[in-house]
Amino acid sequence: MADKAAWKRAKRPRPFLFGQNAELKDLVDAKLCDDWSPEQISGWLKLTYPGDEGLRVSHEMI
Repeated sequence: MADKAAWKRAKRPRPFLFGQNAELKDLVDAKLCDDWSPEQISGWLKLTYPGDEGLRVSHEMI
């Protein structure tokens, strides 16, 4: 019962980020194919697109 309640609480009310932003998904996918770590990708996005909040994602999300 506790496990079921935890899963219910963990559900996010908003849609999955990569499902909403194809450009972000493609950028992250390309870097992962180049063997970049999630931390490297997240940092690169911040430096490369400093004014575009839509192209930022945490390493945990990746």
